[in-house]
Amino acid sequence: MNNKLELMESASVNEALLKLGLPTMVGMVVSSLYNLVDAFFVGRLGTLPMAAVSVVFPVSMVGTGLALLFATGGSVYISRMLGKREYDEVVKCNSTVIVSGLLTVSVVIAIAFLFFDRIMNGIGATPETLPYVRQYGYLFILGLFFNVFNAIANNIINSEGAVTYSMAVMFIGGGCNVILDPIFIFAMHLGVMGAAIATLISRIVSTSLYLFYYAKKTTYLKFSFKKVTFDRKLFAEIFKVGVPTMFFQLLNFISLGLVNVVARRFGNAAIAAIGIVNRIFMVEVMMMVGFVKGFQPFVAFNAGRQDYGRVQSARKTSIRWLTLCSLAVAVLAIAFSKQLILMFNKTSAEVLSIGVKALWVVALSGILQGYQLVNATCLLAIGKAKQGGFLSVCRQVYFIPLIFLMSHYFGINGLISCQLVADILSVATTFIVVKNVKLPVGVARG
Repeated sequence: MNNKLELMESASVNEALLKLGLPTMVGMVVSSLYNLVDAFFVGRLGTLPMAAVSVVFPVSMVGTGLALLFATGGSVYISRMLGKREYDEVVKCNSTVIVSGLLTVSVVIAIAFLFFDRIMNGIGATPETLPYVRQYGYLFILGLFFNVFNAIANNIINSEGAVTYSMAVMFIGGGCNVILDPIFIFAMHLGVMGAAIATLISRIVSTSLYLFYYAKKTTYLKFSFKKVTFDRKLFAEIFKVGVPTMFFQLLNFISLGLVNVVARRFGNAAIAAIGIVNRIFMVEVMMMVGFVKGFQPFVAFNAGRQDYGRVQSARKTSIRWLTLCSLAVAVLAIAFSKQLILMFNKTSAEVLSIGVKALWVVALSGILQGYQLVNATCLLAIGKAKQGGFLSVCRQVYFIPLIFLMSHYFGINGLISCQLVADILSVATTFIVVKNVKLPVGVARG
């Protein structure tokens, strides 16, 4: 048996989660440095460039959402098929997911180029930041083509259990960005455009490494144009998990865009400060998402084998681990909040003041998110798409109206605090849903 599949089938639950979850967690954290490193170096150019990068940042959610539409649904289905030893179906799904994702993102990129200024103004650009938004945004959007492929390949490769390779790819890509950013921004005097060029090149490097994996003969994840199909049953399997995940990312895009629009009332410093905090917080989010990316194929694989004892054990263990980890992150973030904001802003006292308050709130909200994320992912992975899909988007369903309500009544403090309120409501909702869902039970076989 393939060693990767044997790990999911017969290793202890703790060992399997560590070997599957830690590499993907490290890889996702490193991958999140794409945006964080851009912010770190661009922040040295001043408030307007920093605000411009913050405006463009939500666009990455669109690319990620499109990728996850195909990647998450496809990877869960592939994990189930690997559990059932249906390898021809694995090749068919893998090939179809890649082609469908790239065709879709190509259309999105074309639309974004045609209506660039309108879209950027709609998500928070101001007359002062728009020139910088153009310099950064066009190349950033072009890079979505490679970003979508990378996200699809990463999820699909994880479904086979090859988490160490995917971690290495993300580590190399993130490392390239760290090296190239100061070269293009400062040494070549390209400013904010240099950050976009560095990110684009780094994503192309990652794409090349994923293509190398697909060329190997030792993987079940073969690609063949002949196997690409538009079979309704296959797409139904992909979309029942992928659509809720895509909506989660698109709602993230909308909510972050709305935060920028509302923050515009309080000035460019507010946009810059909230953008900095969102990027710092994204590292913790990617840490949790990375872990559940290792957790998800484990759950789907064992659900395919109907070994629900391992599924339940993995769910409870993952909730405990992520909650403790995010608690530690919150303590550190609160203790060093001023220093963290100063890393990205050394020129504006207003950015520092707003950023520190926002970071405190976001740090507290992060403690709650592991519980919701693990339960939603588990329900999607075992085929309970309706409940899992609802839990995937409920946080943003609360967050979007709270942006307007709390900023209207409490000003900038309300805008900062609405995320914590949304997380409290979504955790309460998750508890109620999980309590009323009949989760499969069983004795673990290994």
